[in-house]
Amino acid sequence: MGKKIGIITETTVDMPKGLAKKRDITLIPIHILINKDSRLHGIDIVNQEVIEHLIQKDDVRTESPTPREYCSAFMRISEKYDQIYSLHISSDLSECYENAKRGLKLLKKKQKTVERGIYQNKIKIIDTRCASISQAQIVNRISNIVKTDHDEGKLDKYIAWLIKNTKMIFVVDDLFCLRKTGWLNMVSGFFGNLLNIKPVIKLEDGKLIPVEKPRSKDTAIYNMLTMIEQASKQYKKGVEIWVGHSACLLDAKYVQRYLSANCKIEAKKIPIIETGPTIATHTGPGVVCVSLIPK
Repeated sequence: MGKKIGIITETTVDMPKGLAKKRDITLIPIHILINKDSRLHGIDIVNQEVIEHLIQKDDVRTESPTPREYCSAFMRISEKYDQIYSLHISSDLSECYENAKRGLKLLKKKQKTVERGIYQNKIKIIDTRCASISQAQIVNRISNIVKTDHDEGKLDKYIAWLIKNTKMIFVVDDLFCLRKTGWLNMVSGFFGNLLNIKPVIKLEDGKLIPVEKPRSKDTAIYNMLTMIEQASKQYKKGVEIWVGHSACLLDAKYVQRYLSANCKIEAKKIPIIETGPTIATHTGPGVVCVSLIPK
């Protein structure tokens, strides 16, 4: 019998409802600060409440789980699995990856004071170089694979291949949140002094890369869709596409219909997902994004 492998990640992943439970994925809640009042995502506050605070122009920010929280999560699930893959949002966008590594160091120190054998699991901490629905696609793909017998070396190479080939592009409706949270600083040189624009930004190798700066959201969405359509043609075995949005369901449905028709994928196989606070707090309401992962 093969090893029993567990998957752990943060609530930075944006998945269809119920999928994490179905896949037995352990989610560590990130911290949501509302006017400096800290809450745990998915426990003390849900996505819709975050959106409402953003619409009200409250001060909404996110923070990574602490190293101690990662350590506690590793300890808790170590008793359940022979091996653990810990998959994290891009380290260029968040401290989650670094705090997870710190949490693992804390766990190793605790090994000296607890009964030997409990924490003999090999915990692999991986920077997915992705975020939101793209991070979720990688986590979902790996969680499905580890249920079957597999070669560990081949799985590690496959994960690296997925990370390299997963693509996410998004359209931002307003630069306010990008500016407030500091994400605009990552791409400000491209925009200059332009403010009344609907930028198209891609997440590439963990970094935000601005690619278009139209003034119309319709134009921005169309440009994003043509990029995804072209990217899908690179993979002969086909692709899996997810659509995410923050308080703009009609835009997301249009994106779903377009991609279904032009990428030859049944609409029901392109899930529409409400993006969580990791994206919403930095891009604001009105963001629509598309993530593509090869089959």
